[in-house]
Amino acid sequence: MNKDNAIWWVLGGLGAIALLYHYKKPKVSTQAKLVTDVLTEEEAKYSNALLRDYNIVMPADLVSAKVRAKGEELRKGRYALQPQRINPPLFI
Repeated sequence: MNKDNAIWWVLGGLGAIALLYHYKKPKVSTQAKLVTDVLTEEEAKYSNALLRDYNIVMPADLVSAKVRAKGEELRKGRYALQPQRINPPLFI
């Protein structure tokens, strides 16, 4: 294999790694999106006539199951060990 082919193989491999990273990147969930999702879920429980006259207000101590599940999902990997970040010890 000559140098020109090796360069193309390396570039192709880097491109494949970039595509894998792009598609496996975790989805970022913002608080605003979560709040709108929960509000639409709660509004679905009430009729249109009631929603036209009143606004849905969620009490702070009443957390829906969706918010609780999303919080657990976001906390799950926070303190997990990340083997790719562990460096071997340095010796001088």
